Amino acid sequence: MIELKPYQSGDHQKVKARDIFGLKDLSFFGDQVELLANDKRCRIISVHNDDEIIAVIGISVIGPGLGEVWSITSDGVMDQPVSFHKSVLSALNVFIDRLKLHRVQATVRYDFPKGYRWLKSLGFYPEGIMLKYDADGNDHILFARCSWLVE
Repeated sequence: MIELKPYQSGDHQKVKARDIFGLKDLSFFGDQVELLANDKRCRIISVHNDDEIIAVIGISVIGPGLGEVWSITSDGVMDQPVSFHKSVLSALNVFIDRLKLHRVQATVRYDFPKGYRWLKSLGFYPEGIMLKYDADGNDHILFARCSWLVE
């Protein structure tokens, strides 16, 4: 059963993160998650399927009314995809409301269509390609969800 719980320090290390792009070292992301967990402008949840943490998802306030969404997921999200999606969508809506955000954005690698299909199903719209966006020079697509688009 999918259950959302408040993030506990180290939860991200329990996610068997998907190595979608051949990344050898995910420690950078872990360091960032711990920094964000201590930031009052950030909300992070751990997504559990029974006793396994299958994802860590967060939203960071990056400016007045503006948020950035990010996630670390495992293959376990596909065990109950509908329940996982509904739980994350519900949490996202609560975070947006409580943080009083009118715009939330996320990026996904250009060569990861499953990622942008998921963002679209969460109410995000593509805004454009961000060329050479990451450390390895990969292109990303910027997606945004604005309050007036989903009301």
